[in-house]
Amino acid sequence: MTILTVMGDEAECIWFINGEMTKATVPFHALRYLDLIGIVCRWFTSD
Repeated sequence: MTILTVMGDEAECIWFINGEMTKATVPFHALRYLDLIGIVCRWFTSD
C-alpha cells in the first residue's frame, strides 16, 4: 500500500490486488488496523 496524499485525518492510498490497482481514501486509524493485519498475515505465512 502506498499513500498518495494526506488530507486532514485521511490518506488517499493505492495498492494492488491480483495485479489490479485499487484506490481508496481511508482514515488514519484504519491504516494502523491494516498494518496490524499485514503483520499477522506475514506471521502466519512465514516459513
